[in-house]
Amino acid sequence: MFSNSGVAGAAGSGSVSIGLQRTLQWNSVVEGTLSVGDGPSLSVRWYRLISPRLSFTVIPTVHYTPRGIQYGFVSAFSTEFDDHSTGSLEFHCGGRDVSMNVSLTLHYPKVRVVMSMEVGIPHSHIGVSGSFVLPHGLVLRSVAR
Repeated sequence: MFSNSGVAGAAGSGSVSIGLQRTLQWNSVVEGTLSVGDGPSLSVRWYRLISPRLSFTVIPTVHYTPRGIQYGFVSAFSTEFDDHSTGSLEFHCGGRDVSMNVSLTLHYPKVRVVMSMEVGIPHSHIGVSGSFVLPHGLVLRSVAR
């Protein structure tokens, strides 16, 4: 069981979720999640390792809102280039939104940098984010879009 919450422009949102996970084979996992918060949501995720450094993910979702039922779909290819860098190619669709995202993540013990480019309808953007571990366990996060 897990939860998340967020605030944007003094309006809060959040959900409480419960999930089940089942390993099908040594390289394949299925996970189901039921969330309640901004409307009930159901998702099923399927992860599959194609090779030791390449994975594939499929996520169909159903979300119930006051405006009706919204369906969504995400598929992603992720690869590990070396011990400190990973890349992913994601395809998202749901409702009237369709997008493709390419990202590169560099992670070191005290620094993590993510560079991404999303092309979609109705929005496209380029973003860079970073997190830096400061003394005493504090974390400084920065985002630019």
